[in-house]
Amino acid sequence: MKGLFYAVCTLLLLYGGYQLSRFVRQAHSEEASVSSPLLESIRDLSQYVTASYYADTLVNLKWTGLLKDDQLIRSYEMSVEAGFDFTDLELERLVVRDDTAVYLYLPEPRVLSCICNPSNKVAYVAKGVSDEKMQEIDVKVKQSIQQQAEQRGLLQKARQNGIEELTQFFVMLGFERQHVHVMPRLEISKE
Repeated sequence: MKGLFYAVCTLLLLYGGYQLSRFVRQAHSEEASVSSPLLESIRDLSQYVTASYYADTLVNLKWTGLLKDDQLIRSYEMSVEAGFDFTDLELERLVVRDDTAVYLYLPEPRVLSCICNPSNKVAYVAKGVSDEKMQEIDVKVKQSIQQQAEQRGLLQKARQNGIEELTQFFVMLGFERQHVHVMPRLEISKE
């Protein structure tokens, strides 16, 4: 199943690359006219996932209920994805110069999705555990696994992978110089 997911993602990236390449080739003569179509094409990518964290977690919780002790044993399949959100990328974050150099100033990577799927592999729920309590537990498990992913360096890996992948992408588009940097706040000096 993961192989199919990666194949679909690769096809989407190739299509996005084709669209970016088409815009660059069409308007490659002027800096202003290149940046705008290229930027719009990058924005069309929406969210760019550059790192993922997967975990299977078994939760065994016991707590004192109203009349007796309650217990929950449940297995979770977790997926946390991090990367860059390009939907609001400002024009100033992308500069193309002299038909040969591209400068992209990325925002900080962030967690783009955290999926918590309770599995039916192992499950025991004491009678009397309400749906609200189950949802509350699911939310806490989701928050915990997201924190665990961040503590294990997910955002740093997303940053590193994003810079490397986008640099390679600009090489494939034919730019001789590629400058991809992460800048949380836009502080670009105008030369």
